[in-house]
Amino acid sequence: MIPAFYRGNDGLHHLVQRENMALTFVLYQACPRKYRRSARRHHTTYSRHMTPVTSPLSRRQLLKRGSAAALVFTAGPVFRLAQAQTPGTPDLVLLNLADLHSAYDRLPQLLTRIREVKARNPGVPHVLLFNGDLFELGNVVAVRSGGALDWAFMRAVQREMPVIFNIGNHEADLMDQQDFVRQARALGLTVITNLYDRRTGLPYARTFTTITVGERQIPVLGLGVNALSTYPAAIRNTILPPDPVEFFQSAYTPLTTGSDFNIVLTHAGVVPDKAMLAGLKGLNLMVGGHDHLHLRHDEGKSIYLHNGFKGELLNVVGVQFGAQGATLTSEDLPISEEAGGDRLLTTLIARQRELHLTAEDRAVIGQIGQTYTVQEAARWAVEQVRKATGADIVAINHTSFGRGFKKGDVTQVQFAEFLRFDNKLMAAKVDAATLTGLLKLANQDHDTRFEDLTGDFIYTNELQPEAGRTYTLVTVDFLTLPQNQERFFGKGGLTFEQLGTLTSKGVLAAALRN
Repeated sequence: MIPAFYRGNDGLHHLVQRENMALTFVLYQACPRKYRRSARRHHTTYSRHMTPVTSPLSRRQLLKRGSAAALVFTAGPVFRLAQAQTPGTPDLVLLNLADLHSAYDRLPQLLTRIREVKARNPGVPHVLLFNGDLFELGNVVAVRSGGALDWAFMRAVQREMPVIFNIGNHEADLMDQQDFVRQARALGLTVITNLYDRRTGLPYARTFTTITVGERQIPVLGLGVNALSTYPAAIRNTILPPDPVEFFQSAYTPLTTGSDFNIVLTHAGVVPDKAMLAGLKGLNLMVGGHDHLHLRHDEGKSIYLHNGFKGELLNVVGVQFGAQGATLTSEDLPISEEAGGDRLLTTLIARQRELHLTAEDRAVIGQIGQTYTVQEAARWAVEQVRKATGADIVAINHTSFGRGFKKGDVTQVQFAEFLRFDNKLMAAKVDAATLTGLLKLANQDHDTRFEDLTGDFIYTNELQPEAGRTYTLVTVDFLTLPQNQERFFGKGGLTFEQLGTLTSKGVLAAALRN
């Protein structure tokens, strides 16, 4: 069975048929039983090609299963090296990006920095690992242009080096996941994911690939987030995201057996990533995403990285191979909106904004008295909601905020990029013990130990709970969902009531006008 969007498009019919058979075979042995059942139910035509597997296969065994299975492993970048690199020079350079979210104020600067990194070590293989969330639904230029600028950026990067793209939860902001994969492949990107399409019972793309450097094959596994509420509402009934930890535990060992250096791209968030870190073997580069964090954590010989949000920084990992195995070095390169960037991409962005921004988008809706970073702007927002509602404590999750403010006029489009979502405001009564537990999980942009990170966290105002008192908590409706209360507030079962017709965007827009 060939997904409809492949048929008759570009001569890929036979290749896709072989690839889907390979995926069905490999995933049949690697995935939890409930996803095996889904694959069998939707793809019974493949059943005669598959041999049930009762124990995990090694990567080497999988490679011996024939050309169809081998296709899964050889689809990634291949570098044929004529000679060894100069001593002290990396044998491979990996550039890491995640959560770009249509960062048009930084794309030109980011592209220039990528080229600068490549120029440092001419002749050395370079690969960009993109760990999900290219698009941003809150960016009206992205929406109205179909992500034209995001694709232009990826096309320019692909000309510099191969790109391995692990699908996040915002690739479907602008299009169906199937269409995203088709367009990404047309640009030459290698797409990987463990996210399943309910309509076919198979992943949207390969679950893993390899980077081949000379005779060495480096496996790369891609994992997505399984919280359906974080995906665009329009596609939630088409996507089946497996539990990332469960999937990792099934797939990691057979994929990495025989390899002394492995790459895991996980867009699942810090909490499931912590569980996966404990299962790593040998030397690994594990790149996280989804939570918009900056961090490096060393786990045994392995390195775990997050590289921020909206192109705030580019992470660069140098890999050297030796007789005793590989060694890794890592650096973070900040990307400034004020720096000069690629002139062609800068011009394209200006033209797209001129084409797609209306007078209403450019209209000034208010003023801000000082320049704020995104963290400072988030705390300003919390304080404005507190004043408007009379709450004792206000909680808003940190990934709601996309940018800060520059002193002066604030336009409608700038405001939309500052506050990514509009939510109903909800209120609940909480006791001092509940409030104390909530505050322990809040404001993790301060110095927070890796062990205490919960990923997406809440910003709150400062308050010292007093025993015996009851407090009014005001928050956004997303956080009041049963599956979110324990994670963000430290306690479930709280009862919330809507505060009339108040919404987060309505309150903050009014604050800018006053």
